[in-house]
Amino acid sequence: MEKNHYILGFSRRRSGAFEHSWSLAKNLNKRGYETRFYSSWWDGIPLSVDILTEQTRPLEENELQNLNGILHLQTHTWEYRGFLDKILAGKKQTLIYGLHAIIPYFYLKEKDKIPFLEGKLESSQLNSLITNLSEREKAQLSAMEKSDYLFTISKNHKRVLELLNIKKTIHVFENVSDFYDLPREMIEKAEEDAIKLRESFRKEKVILYCGRIYPKKGANCLFESFKKIRKNYPPSQLILLGTKEKMKEEMMQYGLNENILDSVTFVPWIEKLDENSAKSMLKYFLASDVLIQPMITPELYSKSVIDAMTVGIPTISCKSPYTIGSSENAEAVFNSFIKIQENPEKVQEVVKRARQKVALENTWDSYISRLEKIVS
Repeated sequence: MEKNHYILGFSRRRSGAFEHSWSLAKNLNKRGYETRFYSSWWDGIPLSVDILTEQTRPLEENELQNLNGILHLQTHTWEYRGFLDKILAGKKQTLIYGLHAIIPYFYLKEKDKIPFLEGKLESSQLNSLITNLSEREKAQLSAMEKSDYLFTISKNHKRVLELLNIKKTIHVFENVSDFYDLPREMIEKAEEDAIKLRESFRKEKVILYCGRIYPKKGANCLFESFKKIRKNYPPSQLILLGTKEKMKEEMMQYGLNENILDSVTFVPWIEKLDENSAKSMLKYFLASDVLIQPMITPELYSKSVIDAMTVGIPTISCKSPYTIGSSENAEAVFNSFIKIQENPEKVQEVVKRARQKVALENTWDSYISRLEKIVS
């Protein structure tokens, strides 16, 4: 595989997509590849970001035209801003587009998403959907056309691209765990911190959600299911990892009253800059009985779900052999939670199977080994 790798990413933000892009750069660099990280967003100039110090500097236009090697496109902002064409004016390049979401699918109405995944939407509906995308969103499609390889995070995303008649080589590269390679002593320290945290709650059941809170990410489903769970299991605590306490007022819009909010812990997003910050995030996973991460697409594992699988936390998320039940709606999440309480032995079988899956398929060693075989 080429020695030089360029991550065409975006500025640090609270998202699994950023975490993946940044970890990809650091792990390629750790394995001896000459790796550089560049950031771009909808406004401002592109920046070069030092992988070790995170110091930034403006990226000169002549640098854009001399990125010869393997390009890892992580956001279509590079295409929308016109920077991708300048980069591709170089001589020797391989462009890999890592798709963290499929935008036409993302903008479908909820009732159309499952039929779309199953290939049951009429072509006229698909064409209308694409026609009505904004110029920003269409940039994802034009960036695909310029790529040599497309990497999606699930088999269903690959099927979506095939339904959209994307004529490119498509590979499935699922999300990767940030917890798998932590030193044992660091995990043990996180376990000690988790015990203290759990004792501070004085609750029998601790539920974790990790990420931003908004409707498209299943916020309504999460809070409706928590109200049902809390009604049946009053001593329950919900940790919102990645949400500041000032959002309490916004939570009222989801039907959470003051009484319920007393059982909600708000934890600001923890930036995984190094192993110590990863350990700080890990304690919230280890203190929890279950991760609830609503997802309607089967076998689409967010980074949070993969992280939970890594450390042996049962997850209620997409339908799969490695998660419990499903999260298509609040009732499904509640029923899945009940299943966890009533079937501990079967749940542990799923948890064990999930940990084995991560060890084989969702580590940076497995990711980069596959990358080397495909691109060589």
